[in-house]
Amino acid sequence: MDVISLDEGKVIMKENMVLKHSNFQEVEALKKAYEKSKNLKNVVVPEIYDFRDDTIYMQRCYGDNLELLLRNAKTHSEGVKHVNYLLNYLLSNGFYWCDFAPRNILFNNGKYMIFDFERGLAENVVDWRLYFINNVYEEYGAFLLPEERLFTIDDIFNVNDLTLIDVESISSKRVKKILKLFGFTNKVPLFVYVFTVKMIVINEEPYINNGEIVFPLLELEDFVKNYGRDKYAEKIVGGYYARIRSL
Repeated sequence: MDVISLDEGKVIMKENMVLKHSNFQEVEALKKAYEKSKNLKNVVVPEIYDFRDDTIYMQRCYGDNLELLLRNAKTHSEGVKHVNYLLNYLLSNGFYWCDFAPRNILFNNGKYMIFDFERGLAENVVDWRLYFINNVYEEYGAFLLPEERLFTIDDIFNVNDLTLIDVESISSKRVKKILKLFGFTNKVPLFVYVFTVKMIVINEEPYINNGEIVFPLLELEDFVKNYGRDKYAEKIVGGYYARIRSL
């Protein structure tokens, strides 16, 4: 299995090499992660062979893609075990990978191979919950049932900080679209930003239907492609308040 890319054509798989259209910032992040991973006994970061014409030439690794394990009913529990183990291991070792997502992880013979460093590694992490909110919980929560997670939504999203942050400093375009619906286009209180991410997480939360696990994130990804981020923002807000009214 291979890493799942949401951007068609961005990643090309060769027999012994991976070609990824990217930038020098990711090259630098990969180099830093590669060096830091030498201190991690069972984590592999691919080696870079070259960077030219906006393309990274890197080592190809093989293994089971953790998102595909999670999406398969027969291997779901195995995927949960791997994701939780790796997440706890990285956190315990201060390796704050900003692209942590099951789709970016392969497992083979006791080794976890981690890819995608467009956002790099978080440095000087003071509040690990904000690291989680900014980088991890959305895709982590989108493929694990609530009872399977190391950290609940309440553990992570209980933030009441009134500090104002620049909306433009937020990397997620989808989050910014939702904030715009709420009237925040310049500055936004930190707790409102956290609440916005929480709404997305709740809309993407897996559930059991007729004995099968349903993953709303997959449908929402298609929705964004078909209807755009404005309609996506409306759907997220509407879905959240519909759920609140039903409780």
